[in-house]
Amino acid sequence: MLTSSEEYDWHGFYDFAEGICEPDSKDETPYRVAIGRLYYSAFNIVREYARDKYGFWSNNDVHSSLIDFFRKNSYDEYDSFSRDLKFLRDCRTDCDYKPTCLKNRDHMLDECDRAAKRLIDFVDNASA
Repeated sequence: MLTSSEEYDWHGFYDFAEGICEPDSKDETPYRVAIGRLYYSAFNIVREYARDKYGFWSNNDVHSSLIDFFRKNSYDEYDSFSRDLKFLRDCRTDCDYKPTCLKNRDHMLDECDRAAKRLIDFVDNASA
């Protein structure tokens, strides 16, 4: 039986993140939220892909486990999976807990967007 989150299209988080930051805004809250949504979009899409293709499953710290899964297995086509997921997770954690992490917020958001897009596009193309 699928839970409602397993039926959810995680691309929606990516789309939401793309639209919430206003150019030249002084408010960093949308940046923090956008970076979190970019991470969770990519994480959930990659997690479902790893589960469907490789039987990935973890009961403990699924976020670290997924990163380690790709790092340890080093499937040729997934060289950037663990690196990009870790980068996105670190940025999301910084945005949640470090008040000064967004000194260059446009750059950070752009880098997170590129990493998330790489992951999502790869999975989408592999699943097509």
